[in-house]
Amino acid sequence: MSENTPTTQIGNTDKKKLAFEEKMQEIDSKYSRWFNSRISAFSDGPDKLNNYYRYFYNSEGEIQLYLKEGLPLEIGKDCRNAFKAVFYN
Repeated sequence: MSENTPTTQIGNTDKKKLAFEEKMQEIDSKYSRWFNSRISAFSDGPDKLNNYYRYFYNSEGEIQLYLKEGLPLEIGKDCRNAFKAVFYN
């Protein structure tokens, strides 16, 4: 039986972050038409989903997702669903 040591928990968190980033790349691709129609605030190229979200740990140590305003409802919903699927399952 394996133990949940701090090192194991960190490894699991890193794996979940990678899985979440992969899901976000899929969402970015799914809605590429919307993102490509917008200019990024950070470059002269097309906008990207990574300009609209961040995740962080709250004061209780729980990971949270923040979505910036301006995303269409469908994209925001897909992002929240991806976050829940990775971090709360």
